[in-house]
Amino acid sequence: MAFPGLPVLYDVQDAADWTKTIAPFIGQFWEIERVFYGELSPWRYFVTTNPIVSWIHLFLFWVTLSFTLSLVTGNYSWVDRFWSIIPTSYTTLLFVRGYFSGSDINGLLHARFVIVWGMQCLWSVRLTRNYFRKGGYAAGSQDYRWEYVRSRIGTAAFHGLNLVFIAFLQNVLLALLPLPAYVVFLVGKEVPLNWRDALFLEVVLFALVGQLRSDDLQLRYQTSKARHAAGTATFDDTYREFSLPQLDRGFVTAEFWRVSRHPAFFLEQVVWAGFYLWAASTTGVYLNHAILGCLAYVALFQCSTRLTEHISASKYPAYVRYQRTVPMLCPLPFMTWHEAREAKLEREQERERVGGKKEI
Repeated sequence: MAFPGLPVLYDVQDAADWTKTIAPFIGQFWEIERVFYGELSPWRYFVTTNPIVSWIHLFLFWVTLSFTLSLVTGNYSWVDRFWSIIPTSYTTLLFVRGYFSGSDINGLLHARFVIVWGMQCLWSVRLTRNYFRKGGYAAGSQDYRWEYVRSRIGTAAFHGLNLVFIAFLQNVLLALLPLPAYVVFLVGKEVPLNWRDALFLEVVLFALVGQLRSDDLQLRYQTSKARHAAGTATFDDTYREFSLPQLDRGFVTAEFWRVSRHPAFFLEQVVWAGFYLWAASTTGVYLNHAILGCLAYVALFQCSTRLTEHISASKYPAYVRYQRTVPMLCPLPFMTWHEAREAKLEREQERERVGGKKEI
């Protein structure tokens, strides 16, 4: 049965073919003229055009909003503030469209898509929670890396960067990221829930729980480091969990950070790779257009993490040794931070610096 604005698919593999599910419908965007002339209501336009058309409108909204706010406030972290809700806003459009389409009590919604949408909502909650606790939503708060970049390239060039990269390209990435959900939506009930759904649900859940734990540890460490520097730390609130060498070093090296310098970043990529593979396994087409967002996300993390690393290495003397010892993102065998060994090495280096003897 055909539904307005949705592609007619003859095989589940067709759901992973952009020439059948996206390209033929992009021209529907211009039917917005009928809304302006009163020939079509906004709601009718929404439910009779392809969901990708609604994504384009939402994309333009996010670009315009974030760029305008950056000009008005002089703050360039608006995309960062919206980051946790932008991908899920696209998937929620699919949810609403599916619910109000079709003749079933739940419209075109089905269990697999609802589970994927629910997991993306959990992703949004986790990221929003962490950004709030770090003070990201406080008035005047801004990613320190933007100030660093502006100091290196100049104000005029940074305004261009703000339009092209911060406001536009980052929103392109965030619009591409949830494309796997569109593939899952189109497959519908044609493929029953199976062991692959359970597998990728567990992968995404594991990554989200790991991120929550790493978020909490990072916050506890930064709070303890501030107490230690201020001289207000006690054994119960600081030194029970973190040793003096760990606090003096300036960056966390415990738990997940023993095997990855940026565990939350690594797990973030696992989450979205999990969503892509989830959709791909549903269609049986393991290389399709929905991978674009995932690949762009990985590329962004490679660039932004290297910038973070450069700044950290300039701030903390021990960070270069940490870089040589622990992988940047993905844990690798035999590359682990051993706190006792590293603390002993630091004491020996300090003794040599002041003319003392090595420990035996």
